Amino acid sequence: MNRNQALVKQGWCWWYRKYAPGDAVLEGLEKDARDAKKGLWADPQPVPPWVYRKARRGQSLDLSDLVPLDAEAEGIASTRGPPLLGAIERDSASSASPSPYPVIGNHKSHIYHRPDCPNYSQVVPRNRIAFTSAAEAEAAGYRLAGNCP
Repeated sequence: MNRNQALVKQGWCWWYRKYAPGDAVLEGLEKDARDAKKGLWADPQPVPPWVYRKARRGQSLDLSDLVPLDAEAEGIASTRGPPLLGAIERDSASSASPSPYPVIGNHKSHIYHRPDCPNYSQVVPRNRIAFTSAAEAEAAGYRLAGNCP
C-alpha cells in the first residue's frame, strides 16, 4: 500500500479523481473510510478541498463541484472532482435544482452562506446549522452573508 492509499484508507484525504481517474483501489478505500466515518468523514457535511479552495478565492462553483458524494454509489455518472476548464457555471439566481451541499448558517450571527460564498467553509463547526436551501435559512430568520455573490 502506498502513501496515497494509506491516507485515503484512514480518512485523512479525498480520492482526487483528476490525478487518479478510475482508480478502483482508491475508490474502494474512500468508500470504506466514508462508511466507517473515519477521519474527515466524521463530519456529517465534509467540504471537498476543491470547493474549499474556490470558496476561499471567492470563485463561483460550477456544476462539477456540486455532484453529491454518494452519486457513484447510486449509479449516477459522476464527474466529482475539481472543476473542468470551460465548464458551464451555475447561475445561482436561476438554478431550479438545490445544491447537494447544505446552506450553512451561523447560529450566533444568524448569517447564512451558500456553497458559492467565499466564507462558506469558515463557519466554526460548533456554530454551524445546515439548511437545505436559502429560503429555509431565511424562514428561520437568517440573512445572506454580505460577501456572497
